[in-house]
Amino acid sequence: MLEEKYMGSNIVEYWVSRDGDNLGPYSLAQLEKMQKKGKFAGGELVCEVGADQWSSIKDVLGGDDSIQEFEDKFEDSPKIIIKKRPGMSLNAILTGVLFFLLLVCGGLYLFVQFRINNSMVSNPAKGDDSNIEELIKLAKDVQLLEEKDGLMLVKESNSLFSGWAKSYYSKGDTVSSLLQYKEGKAIQGHSWNKLGGRTEETTLMEGTGQVVLFFEGAGRRMESSYRAGVLNGRRTRWYESGEKEIEESWNDGELNGQRLAWDKNGQKVEQVFYLDGLKSGPFSYWSKDGQKYDEGIYKDGKLEGKRIQWSRDGSTRFEEFYENGELIPQNPTEEPEMEKETEVEIEIDPVLAKLLSLAGKNEGWISKAQSTSKVVNFIMERFKQSQIPGHEIFADLATSLFEYAKQGGKNEKMVMSGLDWIRNQWGIEVLFNEEGFVLSELPESVTLGPLTWQRVDYAQDFLGSLQGESRDLVVGDLEDLFKSVGVNLGRETESISKKVERQIWEQFVLKAEDAKNANLVLKNGDLVFDGFETKKMKKIDPSGNSIFETVETEISYTFSQTKAQGKKIGPFLNVLDNARAKFEELKNGTLMIRKYTDLVILSDQLTPNGKALLYPNVTIQFAGLAPLGDNTTILFTKVELGGFVEEPESSNEGADMPF
Repeated sequence: MLEEKYMGSNIVEYWVSRDGDNLGPYSLAQLEKMQKKGKFAGGELVCEVGADQWSSIKDVLGGDDSIQEFEDKFEDSPKIIIKKRPGMSLNAILTGVLFFLLLVCGGLYLFVQFRINNSMVSNPAKGDDSNIEELIKLAKDVQLLEEKDGLMLVKESNSLFSGWAKSYYSKGDTVSSLLQYKEGKAIQGHSWNKLGGRTEETTLMEGTGQVVLFFEGAGRRMESSYRAGVLNGRRTRWYESGEKEIEESWNDGELNGQRLAWDKNGQKVEQVFYLDGLKSGPFSYWSKDGQKYDEGIYKDGKLEGKRIQWSRDGSTRFEEFYENGELIPQNPTEEPEMEKETEVEIEIDPVLAKLLSLAGKNEGWISKAQSTSKVVNFIMERFKQSQIPGHEIFADLATSLFEYAKQGGKNEKMVMSGLDWIRNQWGIEVLFNEEGFVLSELPESVTLGPLTWQRVDYAQDFLGSLQGESRDLVVGDLEDLFKSVGVNLGRETESISKKVERQIWEQFVLKAEDAKNANLVLKNGDLVFDGFETKKMKKIDPSGNSIFETVETEISYTFSQTKAQGKKIGPFLNVLDNARAKFEELKNGTLMIRKYTDLVILSDQLTPNGKALLYPNVTIQFAGLAPLGDNTTILFTKVELGGFVEEPESSNEGADMPF
């Protein structure tokens, strides 16, 4: 049988197909030796040199032990070697195609799994409980984190936290909340009741909204408002009984305004005012039985002026005086001799007394002091009757305004301390500019680019403890006080408009991070994706064997008609999916049009004065033969950047951009 495989004195030789290559040629004896040494698995295909029919190597060898005998018999005979043909046989081509399809399918499967997991981690659907369960497994326990200055940090490293954080109810293993953070900022969140039901009260998405946590008994435990990823607005905590525990105001991640605290019985135990994260304004502390034991004033985080302390039962009172946080020693004063009991004490108006001492002997200023004191006393009396705390500030403000006016209006700083207190206490801001003192009002709406916020959308960030009619009364009182002293108090809306514009800008920037994270950027007016692609490259090692190496190569896609037309649409769509862009499709005959919207792109250009630019309303359209698939050829591409928005002014000019 084997002799039939030898033609005359010529030894028949075979090509071996492996990994898409033809190896050899080899004689039968060589094939058998290589198989015994484990170089062939036995399932390779072989083809006789000069023929087109491929067979299994096992079928050719046939398990016949006499192969070596015939090989030795013709060992010295001259051999005819037919060179490998430049083309490949049909079997080799089909084998290569099959191998390529297997690689593509495997790669596609891995890519789909990656996209699913990545989508699940970055933006789980509200109703997809399987995704949520996976996130909970991967999330970090909130006990390992701490909130500081409005940002979430990792306790162990004191570094900004990025990822998902979970918290549990105190009894059992039921999850109460799941929040996503990015560089310490809260991006999105979910919360559950004790029975495991998702609650709709938590609305945090893309850094804006509120987060509500609950007790086991279903009562609210804490409610926090966020904007641009940091605390903005009111944060409230409750006891399990339903009584308030803490109520505080935040602005851009800093305590700003009044902070109140109560004990479990509803007794107020703390009232402190903050400005830009520092204690600034009056403070008071009470014991659990309602006895005040400490009060005073902070300025820029330091004690300033008189501080009064009482013993816990209120029987003993102590007074101290501070300047810039330093205690001022007081010299003991001798007790004045008691007047005769028959002498009648005359009650002096303290406000009028201070103003008269400033007026001196000038009749005009004396008259102004008398009219101003009447206005102040009227305001203070109305406050007492309405039980609104803080009426004392009008006496101090009247004194500083009077002195400012008498000195010719040359030192407005002496008035600003009282005005800062009013801003912290009641959310009423009085500024000083080239036109003098102006009261800052809330505009009806603020627009930046395509986005408009109505007053109801932002007002909570600028209102203090007084709102509605009560706020209007205090504004009127301030105008009366300024008028009585002879100092003009105008009104303006520009300052709050600028602050709201900044808030809108920060929301745009947060959205622009989606495109940035997808490596989608503007370059010289073109929308470009710059990234890397991982490929397997085949090489031949010194032994002649095929090996594969994984290499990373740079790739770039330009979203324009001239550079995208004729290319495969798949890579372009993948980039836009990673940028979390929304799209809609329209079919027109055999043509499918896909339009992407909701893209915010940061410009690579700056204004002449160094301000950043971004495009908040970018749209992209593709057209190709329906249905659109990864291998569909792009027939048409259109990019519309829309109008750009310039970075508005900030109170923190020079701070780093969020990029």
